[in-house]
Amino acid sequence: MLSTSPFCIAKQHGLAPSPTALFVLLITCCPALAIAAKPNMAGDYVGQVENAGKLDEVVTSLRWSGKETLSGTYVITDQDGETKGRLKDCKRLHSQLLKCVWIDKYGYGHLELNFDDRFTEFYGQWSYFGGGERYVWNGAKKLVTAI
Repeated sequence: MLSTSPFCIAKQHGLAPSPTALFVLLITCCPALAIAAKPNMAGDYVGQVENAGKLDEVVTSLRWSGKETLSGTYVITDQDGETKGRLKDCKRLHSQLLKCVWIDKYGYGHLELNFDDRFTEFYGQWSYFGGGERYVWNGAKKLVTAI
């Protein structure tokens, strides 16, 4: 059987593109494909969240809950104990930016997380729905240690 793929035909005529050219073509022509791969955003992140004018500890847990859907939970620890909440409707705005809705006993609002290129930490901001002020929310991925 003869191969009739575009790459084989191009190669037969001495027109095979370089890997770099193919990558540039993919990014410029098909940006949705370029970010479609599932990055390793899932995991537990330990960090700080701005809460009532100070920084409190927060553990943010993100999980893939479908083919392309992230959701999560968080636990904020302050002088009064723990506040547990949920992260829902998470959407990737681009390859390293995640936007979610946070919900807990104090209300709900927006959360934007900007990940580093290895998805080992994020720097983010949260706000109440309808509120103009933004507050710090960051985290670094917990490393799993073998026993």
